[in-house]
Amino acid sequence: MDRARVAMFVVPLAAMTTLAAGLRVGASDALLGAIVYAAPLPLRANAKALVWQVATLADDHGVKEMRAIGDLQVVALRGAERAEWRGASNADGIAEARLTLPSLGDGDAVRLEIRGAGELLAEGRVEPARPWADVVRPTFARPTRREGAVMLDVAPVGSRLAVGFPGSLWVRATDRAGRALPDVGIDVEPEPGLDVTVPRVVTCASGWAEIVATPMFHITGLSLRAHAHATDAADGAKAEGLWYGGIPVAGAASHVAAPTRIAPGNARTLDVFAAGTRGSIYAELDDDHGRVVAQVLQAPRAAFELPPLEPGVYWLVTSSEARGAESLTGGSLARPIVVEGGERAACDVGATLALSSAAGFPRTVVFDGFAGRREHARERHRLGATIGLSALVVAAALEALLLLRAARMGAELSPALRRRAPAGSVAIALLAGLLGFALLAALLLYRG
Repeated sequence: MDRARVAMFVVPLAAMTTLAAGLRVGASDALLGAIVYAAPLPLRANAKALVWQVATLADDHGVKEMRAIGDLQVVALRGAERAEWRGASNADGIAEARLTLPSLGDGDAVRLEIRGAGELLAEGRVEPARPWADVVRPTFARPTRREGAVMLDVAPVGSRLAVGFPGSLWVRATDRAGRALPDVGIDVEPEPGLDVTVPRVVTCASGWAEIVATPMFHITGLSLRAHAHATDAADGAKAEGLWYGGIPVAGAASHVAAPTRIAPGNARTLDVFAAGTRGSIYAELDDDHGRVVAQVLQAPRAAFELPPLEPGVYWLVTSSEARGAESLTGGSLARPIVVEGGERAACDVGATLALSSAAGFPRTVVFDGFAGRREHARERHRLGATIGLSALVVAAALEALLLLRAARMGAELSPALRRRAPAGSVAIALLAGLLGFALLAALLLYRG
């Protein structure tokens, strides 16, 4: 067989083989990586610690999917200091790592290394998280009716109550000038779906009173009627007040069995009860400056470990969503607690809690483990595309030369054939042979 004819068949095969090799070189397998979400350092803590939420994901051609990794290792380095955390990410691909660095300060950057599933998931310099602002947001329930000489305000502790669990409603009684009214009797008339422990409460010296209530439905309300000993009207009318409105309720919210006041300096274990029987509970403790500790718990009941705490106001946040603490919507709740001794009266502590609703605890993406690896994948893709296109260009040129050579040799061997096969027919055969290479090149460029 003529070697030129053999070459005409071998060249396309060689081009296809080289193209396949180039595509394999440029193919990007699913990448495993980690993204780190961080909050500022807490203001009150015995030991400064980075409380990071680590999300482990697989990135397959731009499609991200959370991956559970059982042998996760997180290492933070700052100068000669080294902190390490070992654990696992759950089915949502979430792990809460706490790394203690005693001399760490606000604004300090650290080096990060995250490994898992036999791979390096993230490595590099981590920038500090953005500071919080306006964490505390006093929240009163909005009344439908509010009238009388005794002005009543209702503040749910944590801004909302959880369905099926007891919570505290603190009621404040003031006159029209805003002065606190002590010894005001308040009759409590709940609507169906709201259980209260007592039908009547009396305000303390600071004008506050607590109503322990358990909502059974997502929508419920309450009527309060106040009766004071003093009068607040020029005509001597009896000082009374009326408050009626809906009670803010969070559906599918977890409940933390915690006292309103915790003694400082001692570690403590709190029971957390989930609204459902399955799934994860994301629990954390925050102060008004940063995250203190966070854990991923399992429904329906789990233990939340608190480290020794310094005096101040903290928030116990529970959510069924990994980043629910940022917006505190849906079933995410932030319950305030006071860490102090027993010097103050319980009513004053309750007033502090009532005015300490949280607006949310934002987090910052401080490290994306895919950033450098995506660039490496793009470099591989460019290399593979270059190999494939080069093979097609060279093969197309060789195939064109072989076709022209075959046409010339046929014309030399048979002058009659040359008369029957004009130049146009040769051009058509040449272009038809090159069309396949052009289509392959177009497909390669389109996928790139």
